[in-house]
Amino acid sequence: MPGLNQTAAQSAIDVIIAGGADIRLMTTSVNYDDTQTELDTKEVGTADYSAETVAQADWTTTADVPGENTTLENDVVIDFGQAENDWGTVVDVVIHDADTDEFIVADEPNDPEITIGEEVSIPAGAITYTLG
Repeated sequence: MPGLNQTAAQSAIDVIIAGGADIRLMTTSVNYDDTQTELDTKEVGTADYSAETVAQADWTTTADVPGENTTLENDVVIDFGQAENDWGTVVDVVIHDADTDEFIVADEPNDPEITIGEEVSIPAGAITYTLG
């Protein structure tokens, strides 16, 4: 069983989403040792963009004991609004706790290029992260 056990996985998730977590769209790949300072330079940098906060209650964690993992999933649509500028290509999505400067990073497999006029949102259930 490589990785975290159920209790440790749940604890790690809880630390980051406690009190809510910021969902940040990154146009440069995030590194393992990044901090908020580096995240700030890698995030969409236009005036019409801001990270969206998702309350702790709007996440679901599910333990799969036979599969030896715990999954975090968003329960609500995360709406960034309409892009009034080109935002660039999103390569990573970060779930960030600014208070602890801890984050979970998910590779954005589609690498969408966000351009002027697009409505930008992440559907409920589209952010999933598995620990185990």
